[in-house]
Amino acid sequence: MQNATTKTKQSPIRRFVQMYIDSALEMKYLITICLCAMMAALSIVLSYTTSFYITPTIKIGFSGLPNRLVDYMFGPVVGCLFGGIMDVLKFLIKPDGAFFFGYTLTAMLGGLIYGTFFYRLQIKEPLQKGSSRKETLINWIKANISSILLILTAEILVKVFLNIGLNTLWSSMMSGKAWIALIPTRLVKNLIQIPVDTVLHFCLLKMFQQFRRYLLPNGKSRPIIRKQSEKTAK
Repeated sequence: MQNATTKTKQSPIRRFVQMYIDSALEMKYLITICLCAMMAALSIVLSYTTSFYITPTIKIGFSGLPNRLVDYMFGPVVGCLFGGIMDVLKFLIKPDGAFFFGYTLTAMLGGLIYGTFFYRLQIKEPLQKGSSRKETLINWIKANISSILLILTAEILVKVFLNIGLNTLWSSMMSGKAWIALIPTRLVKNLIQIPVDTVLHFCLLKMFQQFRRYLLPNGKSRPIIRKQSEKTAK
């Protein structure tokens, strides 16, 4: 019995590698392509309607939310490719200055990081719902503290290393301004966005989780198909 249990256990490195393999295998399903196309269309619409510049080099918007759903549904490999393709596609549709591959690389790395932390993330229902809104919120946080920490970690990595680090470097190379001169504005903006985006992405994934179980490429994991299979077997 002990040997059987030992065989089923996987090391963290093996689980990590398996996650990337599973994410790569998501691309063989037609539903993956269809949902990515839908998310791409939604991202383009949001980039036209919700994005605006607060400085010549800093843009705020919600066009990245569909990317996060792709990262959540299909993992780091698909998220990385989707992020790179969307960056090039948005530039071709609406050129915004000169094209620079550095920003595409940042978009791909962002999809890789978010996909690594969001893939198969589970938002749990609290065991007890409080009598007041405050108690209910506290119970939600307690039930999902690990998920919130994963989302927060992803936000810190993306905001610090990609947005503040790499994107500032790319802007410095494109504009000719000193890297250190561009840091303060980006630093303030991204530090403010870390808690905001953590809450936003937690709520987004919680709402979408109800639909995700019906959209999984693995048919056996979809409740509707599983129930139909059980009826046929009977």
